[in-house]
Amino acid sequence: MEDFVKRLIEEEKELSEKREKLVDFISENEAYEGLSDEMKHLLNSQANAMNGYLIALKRRIELLITE
Repeated sequence: MEDFVKRLIEEEKELSEKREKLVDFISENEAYEGLSDEMKHLLNSQANAMNGYLIALKRRIELLITE
């Protein structure tokens, strides 16, 4: 496997872990409830952006592996 693909896979793994931690914070941490509405909105926007980024990375990896 090319180094480039390996780096993409590592990036996907790291981003997935970070997104999971953020989603866990949003859904399970009481501190989230104490945040301002704007901060909650921003954290949710960040989680959504991370999800879109993960989808794109996974698809790119699939395409590169099947070439």
